[in-house]
Amino acid sequence: MTHPKLDRIPCFDERSRNYGVRRLLATRPVKRKPTAWVPWTPPLDQGREGACVGFAWAHELGCTPVPVNVSDNYARMLYQAARSEDRLMGNDFPEGASLLAGAKSCQALGLIKSYYWAFSVDDVIDALVAQGPVVLGLPWYSGMYQTDKDGMVDVTGHIVGGHALLATGYVPDAPNGDLIVWQNSWGPDYGNNGQAFIHVDDLKRLLAQDGEACVATDVSA
Repeated sequence: MTHPKLDRIPCFDERSRNYGVRRLLATRPVKRKPTAWVPWTPPLDQGREGACVGFAWAHELGCTPVPVNVSDNYARMLYQAARSEDRLMGNDFPEGASLLAGAKSCQALGLIKSYYWAFSVDDVIDALVAQGPVVLGLPWYSGMYQTDKDGMVDVTGHIVGGHALLATGYVPDAPNGDLIVWQNSWGPDYGNNGQAFIHVDDLKRLLAQDGEACVATDVSA
């Protein structure tokens, strides 16, 4: 079976520590509750390209609270913009892009006003509840290519690369523990129409393995 290419490259800038999402959330109450940010477009499909960073950011732009009309071609444009931004930062990756470059390029294009970083799974949950969707950059395990019949991700096997995708929801008090909902860029056949569930504890584990989580503000067309 041929799997989609995984080309999210970890790239952490120490200056990002000054832009933790807690700064953004400090002025608003955070009450955890079931949360779902609705994609306004069908699930995008990166095909065989390792363009997941561009597609994850395109899904973010195409999601509530302020959706932009996006497409696969739009996502590829964002991927190339991120590649260019990586080169400006001195990252000469043969393929792929960093989550940071995706954020910087979206800001440079006027698509987002600012971006902040979630440094823990609690940051991710509170950002989802109080702000909006969260762009994730994670190590990808071989057992994660498919979900079960209920759309649940199984973090098993070995690490096969890095992937970027969008966290769109939070499900507290699920029978087997709290869940995060994410939107992938592998078309409608992945999970439930492109979306899947992951246990909060599993996401915590992935974030601890060079994972990243980015929260944009003031998305505009």
